[in-house]
Amino acid sequence: MVDMHSLRTNSLRQHLHKHHSLFVFSATLLLVGIIFGALIVNSLTLLQKDDLYKYLGHFFTDVQSDHLATPTIIFAQSFWQDVKTIGLMWLLGLSVIGAPIVMGLAFIKGVFVGFTVGFLVTQMGWQGVVLSAFAIMPQNMIIVPVYICVCAMSIAFSMQLIRNQLSTRHRKPFWPIFRQFSIATATLCVLFIVSAAFEAWISPYFMRLALHL
Repeated sequence: MVDMHSLRTNSLRQHLHKHHSLFVFSATLLLVGIIFGALIVNSLTLLQKDDLYKYLGHFFTDVQSDHLATPTIIFAQSFWQDVKTIGLMWLLGLSVIGAPIVMGLAFIKGVFVGFTVGFLVTQMGWQGVVLSAFAIMPQNMIIVPVYICVCAMSIAFSMQLIRNQLSTRHRKPFWPIFRQFSIATATLCVLFIVSAAFEAWISPYFMRLALHL
């Protein structure tokens, strides 16, 4: 009997090997977004930084006084926010012209991460470094790779649709690649359970520790 797990593993390896350049491109795009987000912090005026820091101060006050929303609400909001974005990237991947928007979404995600970490470090110094390292980055170590993978798969799927329309020689059946793309995207979304759980139950604890240092 053929080992189905081995078949899936070989199929995944072939997919990664065939589209490795897209994964590298997606990772580079997100990295550029992170760098760009960090640079935006330096372009803010003193008044803008003060306004943002005041807002952040109110949030930290809620963290220290334990006035945040319940962990289950934070978990649901975090999980569904990422799932909706990935769902949009999947939907855009199904269209021929959706690839540029998918790349834009990946870039914007990088900008948000870079800006958040950059702002905390510049405004709070070493305390911001600790806060970023233990309360911000751990969940993003899961979220960012998922965005990279879905971005690459969406672009690959869009490119295959274009090939199917332009050439009969490189045409592939729609449903097998659609099923593979959809299952892979849904499987990756399961990882958001871990990142959302960290953000809901563990991040607030590390925030309190960092704020008391």
